[in-house]
Amino acid sequence: DAFYDAVDKKNDTSVYLKFNITHPAVQLRRDAAFKMFFEDVAKDYEDTIHMYDVSNEPSFLPYDKMYYREYWLEYLVDMFDNDINKLNERYGTNYEKFSDCEMPWIEYTPLYQDYRDFAENVMSTYLKNSVDTFKKYKPDGPVAIKQLIPVYIKEFYAPRIHSTNHEKQWNFFDYNGGEW
Repeated sequence: DAFYDAVDKKNDTSVYLKFNITHPAVQLRRDAAFKMFFEDVAKDYEDTIHMYDVSNEPSFLPYDKMYYREYWLEYLVDMFDNDINKLNERYGTNYEKFSDCEMPWIEYTPLYQDYRDFAENVMSTYLKNSVDTFKKYKPDGPVAIKQLIPVYIKEFYAPRIHSTNHEKQWNFFDYNGGEW
């Protein structure tokens, strides 16, 4: 089934979204789920639903997913105008080609910051697509998200929030919230 390639087979336990979030099969399943929800469930509770939370504490780790490798390399090529010397200067590396640059784990370097930006862009695409799909079925429905607050920048919490960026994602929602 087409969804098989969308599943994150490494299934990192520190994230809730255990699939390749922008994979076309994921989009089809999400669309079908929203359609079913509005046609079969929400209509019976219209008077009691005051807000719809499209995602609870979304987090995403693309660093070990082959599905996002091509997108990562395109991101780097675009960022550095297809000039490997610019990449090497920024990262202090000696790569010969862009494909030598792997997505990093947590390391507080310019490479990691650019990787976080990449992960935030992927998550932003997923969240924006989720809201757009929701609005097809409920254009006037208030939409919310509950994101993790990036307060705990420690080894345990950092990977769970490194695709969350309130500044990039707040404008997709009518309400925004955090842990507290």
